[in-house]
Amino acid sequence: VNHGDLVILGTDGLFDNLRASEIAVLINEHLKSHRLDEEKIATAIAEHTYRLSLDHKHKSPFAEEASKSGVFYRGGKSDDITVVVGRVHLSTQR
Repeated sequence: VNHGDLVILGTDGLFDNLRASEIAVLINEHLKSHRLDEEKIATAIAEHTYRLSLDHKHKSPFAEEASKSGVFYRGGKSDDITVVVGRVHLSTQR
């Protein structure tokens, strides 16, 4: 990791409904109109994920993986959704 990096942690409810690339897009869109605020970014990601979890037409990562295993599943996956966003602060040591 590098100084200033954002680290995103989440439960399976996040990653069953969003891909890492989609999370990155959400963060970049948020930063276009807001200053960097880890709590607001986490909230925006969690709220978006919740909406997708209820969308029966969403092509979720969970549905795609289920299909690869021969299980029919369509839409988002309702589950607990926890998101933590942190920013890396490296201190120089002498």
